[in-house]
Amino acid sequence: MKAGIFQTQSKEEFINQLKLFYKEKNVFLSIKNSNNRQVILKCDRGGLAVERDPRVPRKRNTSSRLFNCPFSIYCSLKNNIWTSNSPKHEHNHPIVTDLREHSLARRPNEEQKVRILELAKASVPVKHILTTLKVEFNNDLTTARDVINLIAAQKRKMLDSLTTLEKLAATLRIESKYHSSLKLDNENRFYTTGQKI
Repeated sequence: MKAGIFQTQSKEEFINQLKLFYKEKNVFLSIKNSNNRQVILKCDRGGLAVERDPRVPRKRNTSSRLFNCPFSIYCSLKNNIWTSNSPKHEHNHPIVTDLREHSLARRPNEEQKVRILELAKASVPVKHILTTLKVEFNNDLTTARDVINLIAAQKRKMLDSLTTLEKLAATLRIESKYHSSLKLDNENRFYTTGQKI
């Protein structure tokens, strides 16, 4: 790719154009560093797996998809226009043609995320959510794990660092349409009519 093939005033649009350009070549980019005047994009196989504390037992043994790939693109803002230099270095791994091996390729877009969360709210099983994605969006890349992770992230966001029961109690206190004798003591234990749960 020649330097400066894309030039825009919008940082987000510029990054998206580069990502789409390389996606067609089965190369997926992620942001390595970013500030108001420069962005460094890297291959999604760049970096190394973070070594976990050896004193903490791991539940499963998986191999990392990271190869410490040196491929990167430096982008900068000059005269209110975003431009990029030619890529630095070459990939140190084969370019994978099976897109399911790229987590960035499997990631559902915003419209698909909305549909997944709609279906999850209606208690639709994950395997049926995947079928819906394939039928409605021609998406056969997203995996069950991707769907489960999205639903879990949404639940964490909704709970706002509270446990499920704490969130329920807060909702009952705030929304006046509910009547409840459920209360929390100083140790965050629930009780009603004098009985602690």
